[in-house]
Amino acid sequence: MAVWVLGLLLWACVPARAEKVAFKAADGVALAAEWRAPRRGQPVFVLLHGLGAGRGEWRTFQARAAAAGWGTLAVDMRGHGESGGPRYDTFRTPAAWLALEADARAAMDWLAKSRHVAPERVALAGASLGANIAARTAVDEPRSPLLVLLSPGWSYQGVTLPDAVAACGRPIVFAAAAEDAYAFKSAQEALRLAKRPESVFLRAAHGHGVGMLDGDANKAFADDLFRRLAELLTPPSPGK
Repeated sequence: MAVWVLGLLLWACVPARAEKVAFKAADGVALAAEWRAPRRGQPVFVLLHGLGAGRGEWRTFQARAAAAGWGTLAVDMRGHGESGGPRYDTFRTPAAWLALEADARAAMDWLAKSRHVAPERVALAGASLGANIAARTAVDEPRSPLLVLLSPGWSYQGVTLPDAVAACGRPIVFAAAAEDAYAFKSAQEALRLAKRPESVFLRAAHGHGVGMLDGDANKAFADDLFRRLAELLTPPSPGK
């Protein structure tokens, strides 16, 4: 009996294997993603990459999330990686970039329908352009508990940030490095528009987007980021 219980405990501590999945956006564009299941009852992060990148850039975040028991769904947005649609370097209008919001919504829908993960357990996280897409998607996902914006910009390719932040009713974690002047200023200014007092700005040592999670110089930042995420995702104790 003791051996059986120990086996269950060890199994629960093993990070979930990555599973390649596919689904479609509302307009029919085929999307590729990587799914890592959470431990029972734990949150899931939808991860949105930056311009010209892909789901693979989230590896460092995924590893730390898995260690915490959190699930992740890293998406190749349309025109990137293994997803369909015209390639991103052919996009010429803000409307083409704003269409990426449909990909984030499709990820939320897939989690609800295919993995039975309620929106209340799904946090949105984005890097660079993906941060702006995440912010705009969050406006229409009021049950999502948390928004994480790594190196957001006031406007990337016509995808604006301030209107989305002002309309977002959940805690937001902003992060940027001082050397990344545009993102740094954008994140600080956007923090002033956030509705929830728990929203916070974190300063990285260097880098842009998910690059802020790498290197010894950014270790303190990365540790602080995941500590804040854990705090914001932990329900308050009864009576508090």
